[in-house]
Amino acid sequence: SIFGCTVASKVVFLPAIGRYAKRHGPVRLLWIGGLAITPGATLWLVSGEFWYLFCLQFFVGAGWACWEMATFLLVFDTIAERERASVLTLFNFANAIAIVAGSLLGAAVLRTMGVGEAGYATLFVATGAMRVATLFMLASIAGVGVRDRLRRIAGLDLQPLSPRPGASSIDLPIVE
Repeated sequence: SIFGCTVASKVVFLPAIGRYAKRHGPVRLLWIGGLAITPGATLWLVSGEFWYLFCLQFFVGAGWACWEMATFLLVFDTIAERERASVLTLFNFANAIAIVAGSLLGAAVLRTMGVGEAGYATLFVATGAMRVATLFMLASIAGVGVRDRLRRIAGLDLQPLSPRPGASSIDLPIVE
C-alpha cells in the first residue's frame, strides 16, 4: 500500500538516478536525497488522505533512492578496497544501533504521549528536526574536503579510485 509505494518509487527512479550520479557525482546526489527525505515524516501531518500519502511516499522513496545510491558510490569513491569490509561492518553495526535506539525512543514517546494524534505528531516533528540536523552534519563534511575529513575522523586510508572526484573507476551498469 503506502509503504510499498516507497519501494516501488526506488525501482522506478534508480535508472535515472544512476545516470544523474554518473554525470554529477555522488555528493550532489547525496544532497538531493537528503533534501528530499528531510520533510517526509513531518509532511504526514498535513493530511491523512490516501492519495496524498501515496504521492508523498513516492517522492520520499525517490529521495531514499538518491541517498542510498550516493552512499553506495561514496564507499567505492572514498574508502580503499582493503578498508571497505571493516568500514561497512562498523557502519552497519552503528546503523543497527541507531535503529534500535530510535525505536526505543519512539516507543518511549508514544508511551508518554499516547498512541494517538499527539504522540505521532511529536514523533513526526522530532524525526523531521533530526533529519534537518543531519543536513548540517552533511554540510560539514560534503564537498571538496570529504576525503580529508573522513580520514581525520576515522583514521582511514582513503584513496580516490578515479582522477575525477565523484567518479569511481568502477563502471556500474545503468539500466535504461
